[in-house]
Amino acid sequence: MPTCQKCKSQEAIYAAQIINEEPIFSLPGSHIKAFPVGEVCDDCRIEIKEDHANGLPHPLTAEEMFNLPDWWKDNRGGWENPKVDIRNYRPSICFIWEVSEKSYHRWKSDGGLCQEYQNRFYIA
Repeated sequence: MPTCQKCKSQEAIYAAQIINEEPIFSLPGSHIKAFPVGEVCDDCRIEIKEDHANGLPHPLTAEEMFNLPDWWKDNRGGWENPKVDIRNYRPSICFIWEVSEKSYHRWKSDGGLCQEYQNRFYIA
């Protein structure tokens, strides 16, 4: 059986799709063929549904990005796990998402660029 594409540890039992900005889950093979599909376990399916109910994840607007610490002034600005000198990047060319705390910690443990700021969680 395939492994969950979100947690990468449990067996995937659902086909997950985003259709009209709504997460849809079905048994593998029963998904809508014209849309991208990922495979997830039951725990991640529940987490995705809860995050969606709370409006997460969502991409930050330009205004929301500029309210985060200025990463180009001190090389990090609170961002963890930078793999390049991020002073060369501007928020206008980077996608930043607000995510749940659980998703943040998973992203951080995988070495992804992330930040906790004012009790909210962001990944890039």
